[in-house]
Amino acid sequence: MSESQERMCAIVTPDNLDAFMALCRKWDVEAVVIGEVNDSGRLTVDWHGERIVDVPPRTVAHEGPVYERPFHRPSWQDALQASTPDALPRPSTPDELRATLLDLVGAPNLASKSWVTSQYDRYVLGNTVLAQPEDSGMVRVDEETGRGVAISTDCNGRFAKLDPYAGAQLALSESYRNVVATGAIPLAVTNCLNFGSPEDPEVMWQ
Repeated sequence: MSESQERMCAIVTPDNLDAFMALCRKWDVEAVVIGEVNDSGRLTVDWHGERIVDVPPRTVAHEGPVYERPFHRPSWQDALQASTPDALPRPSTPDELRATLLDLVGAPNLASKSWVTSQYDRYVLGNTVLAQPEDSGMVRVDEETGRGVAISTDCNGRFAKLDPYAGAQLALSESYRNVVATGAIPLAVTNCLNFGSPEDPEVMWQ
């Protein structure tokens, strides 16, 4: 199975096609057959009788073009890496302490997210096993066996800003730990990487 934004592509064997389409109809999922797997060793796409794509499949999945653009480490990284807690201002008067406390409790990152999470139904069809505020969600997919699927999504933007490479590693490891904490076994991962323009050397460095 392959997935892009709100679109999925599944390779289904011919003998399972009718059952697969019936399952899609059951859940009101629009599905249509768009091609077939053959032994030609080529990925071809036709449009109104005209062949518009004819390439080796590996060039799409494994051997695609790699950008070789200019990149450089942002100059502000030096100041960011050199910054330490000792350099932070400390409130020295009751008024300063009060202002600092109000800034903290009013920060969106520290505030409760329940005003958002409480506005949607987390228990559709009654098969939700774990939901907010748990670190990983879990949905029951087989009521007879109790088998379910656990999913977690994580990222700490502050870590990624300090070090994009380490930030990506930490995001993956946190998601992994959150799934493991439910008793589930992590089997797959997908990313949601959103970068700026690769034509910007500092973005390309990320």
